[in-house]
Amino acid sequence: FVAAGVGVLLNMLLVDRGETLWFTLGHRPVTKEAAGYGTTLALSAVSVILAFFSYRHIITGGRFLYLFSSFWPKGAMVIALAVRFVPLFLSRLRAAAAVQRTKGINPLEGSAAKRAADGMRLMRVLLAWSLEEALQTADAMKARGYGLGTRSAYFAFRMRRGDRFAVGWIASTALACVAL
Repeated sequence: FVAAGVGVLLNMLLVDRGETLWFTLGHRPVTKEAAGYGTTLALSAVSVILAFFSYRHIITGGRFLYLFSSFWPKGAMVIALAVRFVPLFLSRLRAAAAVQRTKGINPLEGSAAKRAADGMRLMRVLLAWSLEEALQTADAMKARGYGLGTRSAYFAFRMRRGDRFAVGWIASTALACVAL
């Protein structure tokens, strides 16, 4: 929220377009329209960030597969694996960096050439680790018969009346935002 307030102030001070002069700061006019647009922009950014945080806490990999695997099984699996990959990659980056620091490899210290070389060593370790796990995941999926045709599935999630109401409410407010 602090960043949103800074964004409003920057927009007010840097944008001088608008018809209603609020006050002048030196030789810069500050208009009500610039303040209103800055506020709208900041609130939009905050709501998008809150939406992504909410999505991350509510929609797990299993729920995402439940929602999309019935009509797009391969795409849902790829997206679920990709979304899972980012936090996993970041945690592995921290672990690999800690191990590499014990060997004197630190991409945050030294000359630019040393930092680049150390960063490339760290990336090589991370990519090898990630590719190895991707191969293990693919072998496990193949062993379990993924993609061989019709399959049975167990989903621990059921759409209840409240869930349907929430989806309808979100869709209607999204349509209202687009229309307005």
